[in-house]
Amino acid sequence: MLELALAAAALLIGATGTFSPCGLSAIDTIGPTGHTGGRRITAAACAAFLPGAVAGGLVTFGSLALLGDLLHGAGGRVAYVAAAAIALLAAALEVRGTRIVPQIRRQLPEHWRRVMPMPVAAALYGVLLGLGFTTFVLSFGVWALAGVSLALGDP
Repeated sequence: MLELALAAAALLIGATGTFSPCGLSAIDTIGPTGHTGGRRITAAACAAFLPGAVAGGLVTFGSLALLGDLLHGAGGRVAYVAAAAIALLAAALEVRGTRIVPQIRRQLPEHWRRVMPMPVAAALYGVLLGLGFTTFVLSFGVWALAGVSLALGDP
């Protein structure tokens, strides 16, 4: 049940990030109007972006889960209560419209699309966005998933 709740949260957080200025910028950059390579290059860029994003997410959230496992072991009642408290706090902050602090004001390195093949740039954009904290963070959900990963300690 917890896995389904986390997957649903990740999907909603991903959708929020996609429709953020950074997400829309990435879509515009790897889409057909962001380069001169046409639809074939766009398809290759999109295909490269997905595994990059997954790899970035695995690095960040997988590492936090491994660290949690090392610090206190995986699971347990206290871990689940802490994870639930983190998720509820993040949800309350989202509902209140609380400003996210600290906020990283960086965007994706747009110049990569000019200095490397578009699929390579797209894969690297995916890694940066998948890492979660290397660009503008629009949702407390990213911070919450990090805290939940650490609290549960279950990669």
